[in-house]
Amino acid sequence: MSFQETPQELTKVEFARIFFRLEFQETFDLRGETLLRLRRDLIQAAFGIFSDRGMFCNSFTPEWFQKLFDPQPSPDPEGRRRHRKPSPPFAILSNPQDAGLFEPGDHLDMEVVFWGDGISLIGDFLTTLQSLGRQGICKGQGVFTPVSAFTLAAPGQRQEFWREGEKVRMLTPSLFSAAWELDRINLIPDTLSLQFVSPARLISGAKPLFKPTFARIFPFVLRRVTSMLFSHCDFEVLNDPQELIALAARVEEGESRLTWKDWRFLEADSGMVDLGGVVGTTRLSGETLRSIYWVLHLGALMNIGKGASFGAGHYRLTW
Repeated sequence: MSFQETPQELTKVEFARIFFRLEFQETFDLRGETLLRLRRDLIQAAFGIFSDRGMFCNSFTPEWFQKLFDPQPSPDPEGRRRHRKPSPPFAILSNPQDAGLFEPGDHLDMEVVFWGDGISLIGDFLTTLQSLGRQGICKGQGVFTPVSAFTLAAPGQRQEFWREGEKVRMLTPSLFSAAWELDRINLIPDTLSLQFVSPARLISGAKPLFKPTFARIFPFVLRRVTSMLFSHCDFEVLNDPQELIALAARVEEGESRLTWKDWRFLEADSGMVDLGGVVGTTRLSGETLRSIYWVLHLGALMNIGKGASFGAGHYRLTW
């Protein structure tokens, strides 16, 4: 495969881009950090589903729960070495700017991209959202009801495929291949901007990436994309990532406003611990952008860094 081209095998990689419309049932001040801390509450909501149904015991969880929230490593030893433990097969594309004061009847659209084997779990995710709505989005507050779900039928066009009261099984959203998604970009520019919409918690050598540059960020994007494709789409896209990393190192970084920002504080035995991530925008240029663009574009639909599946590390590409 030439690294100047998008891998042809991406025609076999499918994803679904879903918008779940949530209607709040009470006044709730939704904070940006709440949108990035959904993992614990979603898992608690999922446990509540099969606990209510009498399915729960300490040694048993339903298969759908494991596939959705705790997927197991590949049986392939080499695959396990390269990709380690897989992430959930979805990515919530959170935007902290959607936060604010919600009154009863106000709507929030939650955008979630499901990849490969995660597509069949959309109904289970929706059921989990229904359970989360009953318990509240955060610490018992922010009760909501999922009232509809939309699929991205074409660029810029949403089509409703589920409405409150209908069954959540056998949902049929529109599916797209990764190759189609990339092919619709008529001309890849020599200059573009990469903007982090939500903080990306990037850890290198057990240390946060306090001085982010594109050359240091790109390996995180590449690792995320290749891992998701391998784990959930049964597709090993690269044998040697170093060639693409070398091409990314040749990308020219112009005006960069990337920085590390603390956005959350945790109590620990040693006192308060800061948690943060990379935020801001950087301007990129150069011919090698065309060789790595497919990685950047798919990464924008997967998020990167710690908590990527649950909303952290979401970025956008503009030109």
